[in-house]
Amino acid sequence: MRIRRKFFLVAAVLVLATTAVAIFSLDRISRVNKEVVTLAMYQAPLSRILSDIEIHARNQEIALHRLLSSGPRMEEPRSPASDPLATIKGEGRLIDEGTGKAIRLAKEGIEKATLELDRLKFASLEPAFELINKEHQDFETAALTLASDVQARKALPPGGLSLIVKEMTDLNAALDSMTRKLHAMTETSSAEAARQQEAASRFNLVVTLLSGLVGVLLAYTFSRSLSRPISRLVKATEQVQKGARDIELQVTSRDEVGTLTTAFNSMVRDLRAKERIKETLGKYIDPKIVAKVIEQTDAGSAKGERREMTVMFTDMKGFTSLSEELMPSNLVVLLNRYLSLMSAPVTANLGVVDKYIGDAVMAFWGPPFTEERAHAALACVTALAQVTQLDQLRAELPELIGRRKGLPLIDIHIGISTGEVVVGAIGSEITHEYTVVGDTVNVGSRLESLNKEYGTRILLCDATRLLAGERFEVREVDTIRVVGKEDPIRVFELLGEKGKVADSCLALRDEFERGLALYRDRRWQESEQSFVKCLQITPDDKCSQLFLERLRQLAAAPPSDWDGVWRFTTK
Repeated sequence: MRIRRKFFLVAAVLVLATTAVAIFSLDRISRVNKEVVTLAMYQAPLSRILSDIEIHARNQEIALHRLLSSGPRMEEPRSPASDPLATIKGEGRLIDEGTGKAIRLAKEGIEKATLELDRLKFASLEPAFELINKEHQDFETAALTLASDVQARKALPPGGLSLIVKEMTDLNAALDSMTRKLHAMTETSSAEAARQQEAASRFNLVVTLLSGLVGVLLAYTFSRSLSRPISRLVKATEQVQKGARDIELQVTSRDEVGTLTTAFNSMVRDLRAKERIKETLGKYIDPKIVAKVIEQTDAGSAKGERREMTVMFTDMKGFTSLSEELMPSNLVVLLNRYLSLMSAPVTANLGVVDKYIGDAVMAFWGPPFTEERAHAALACVTALAQVTQLDQLRAELPELIGRRKGLPLIDIHIGISTGEVVVGAIGSEITHEYTVVGDTVNVGSRLESLNKEYGTRILLCDATRLLAGERFEVREVDTIRVVGKEDPIRVFELLGEKGKVADSCLALRDEFERGLALYRDRRWQESEQSFVKCLQITPDDKCSQLFLERLRQLAAAPPSDWDGVWRFTTK
């Protein structure tokens, strides 16, 4: 059942209960209203008429009593109001009018009554008022006859008083009977109205309580059927967010929550499939690029963009001669292990392994994989970590190549360059490669190669040094021009992180930079003295040896356009 149908069912139950209460209440109110109308329009007026008839009958009795009390000595009445005979006749007319009006009212009640019980009530009133009328006629006839005889001073007929008393008693009995009947009808109507009102109140209370109870039960049932699977979905989503991919929720309903659960299971299956794709492609492509491509972000877009990034090239020293010495199988084992050890620091420091070029590793750092200005420092940390990895590679070398004597010396050269590159998916319509291209990439490759010239391991360009900040100790090595690029490049050797570089190395750096400044200022003799001191500090410093050789060449043939920049004519 759909959620909206569940809510509709709860609402329908409450509406039906409310409607039932309203209908029953209206019915009871209608009945109460009918009883009230009966009381107001019929029973109350009939009671007033009956009271008037009793008053008029009593007036007739009083007039007759006065007449009988006065007897033959009664004087002629001075006015009609004091004439007992006129009073009896006048009150009699009023009684006749009253009984006639009561009979008509009773008949009207019979016609307009909607309930059979009311019709029976009014039907019993009509003969009762007719009886009152008959008894009154009998009483009035006897009273007028007796009054006439008294006024004519005739002797009372035998049994005359007894007849009057009998007729008076019969009339009073009829009036009393009607009074009791009207009182009973009034009490019955009032009791019926009260009963209907009480029944309506009781029904309203019971139905309201039942509908409330049913509503609460339905709401609890439906909310539980909604909240439990939703809670399971929330917990499962949190687990998926933490990396769980082996979750499969049971679909327990056919409503929207069931549909959502099915969609969730489908999503988890898709995530598992993507994880398998990542795991498989991650063996051939950097996992960060795989993730970007799968998620269809900018990294997976064919649209390139310009960004400032840091590019690093790492190459094994003497790999060509090493490949000639080793068996192909041993060479592959060594190369795979070497590339794994060199790639691990790249990944650990948020870098992207762009490609493997033989024994070389090309990697880069920058948005969206790193923070905006952190990429140069991360590349420097990675380069130092790669140098540290050499100790492990050398320790494993005997097992990797299958011999323990005549082990080759394994070392690396690293070049790091920072600048603007074009980054994006580059390739043909068939195959794309997410990579970086541009002059910065070429400079990084050239710096890696120049390590051979200067006898260094890690060379940086000036942009990398500036962006990396004061965290690292560097030695300025040279200012050069390379083939295909006229702008000079300041080259620095990365020595290590501050506080972790030996004092002798720092002393060499300081003396070398003094010699380099003199060298650029064309004070070559003084410069030579500084480089000699450098060799006294570190005798095998090839960089100092290189500059001493240059100084001899410059002394033999001094250039006329000296600017302190050394030009390399080969790549």
